[in-house]
Amino acid sequence: MSSLILPPIKPSHYRPDIDGLRAIAIVSVVIFHTFPTQLPGGFVGVDVFFVISGYLISTIIFRSLEKESFSFLDFYARRIRRIFPALAFLLLGVILLGSLFLTPEEFKNLGKQTIYGSAFGENIFLIRHSGGYWDTATEMKPLMHLWTLAVEEQYYIFYPLLCWILWKVKKRVLPVLCVLWLVSFGFDLYQSQTSSIVAFFSLHTRFWELCTGCILAALVNPSISSKGLVQPIASKLREERARELGGGKIKLLTNLREKRNSIGSVAGLVFISA
Repeated sequence: MSSLILPPIKPSHYRPDIDGLRAIAIVSVVIFHTFPTQLPGGFVGVDVFFVISGYLISTIIFRSLEKESFSFLDFYARRIRRIFPALAFLLLGVILLGSLFLTPEEFKNLGKQTIYGSAFGENIFLIRHSGGYWDTATEMKPLMHLWTLAVEEQYYIFYPLLCWILWKVKKRVLPVLCVLWLVSFGFDLYQSQTSSIVAFFSLHTRFWELCTGCILAALVNPSISSKGLVQPIASKLREERARELGGGKIKLLTNLREKRNSIGSVAGLVFISA
């Protein structure tokens, strides 16, 4: 659930549809953990968040690179300002409660988790010291949910640098992302057969989900998707469809297109995902 800490959407680029999707993902995960029999597939909400995170971060990076204003210092400073206060509050709170209710051995284990969690390595801790997400002892691992944050932060370490390098060498972003997607998906399939724990918690087996969002962000960026290959095709199809429908309906299509982002912007959903 720590993957709920996603990059903010600036007002000028606000996407209520994405906010609504985030809200649905949050609710599905909460219901799954609270009433697992009512929504047995609710854990997929975490996968949805990985995709959304990849899309939003890529959109931010691509936009900055286009404007030639991208700064590694600024990128990581924003991540730190957004994540560290909430993370520090969580860790301190859990340690305080743990000191009151856990046995000495359990509290010692919590200390190890805290070290890994503060260094964005909770997924590594779980690979080494757990029987998996469904381990019967997971209830004694109060920081277990930080594994998703660990995966995302590990991804943030190398992904901006990758984008920056690819942007400098003729912007071969999309082909490389597609290759990385295939490699990661292949690793996921392989590890699922050899070690389900590694497949579940590792960055290299989860990257294809983040990369799905990255690819979507690249496809809608005209300067990346084959010098605008996707955008002109989409525009051409819209024009042909508009001619088929006739001029009287063009205005209706325009109005619908302007309102397309209102999906998911129901006040309650946006409030939940804020």
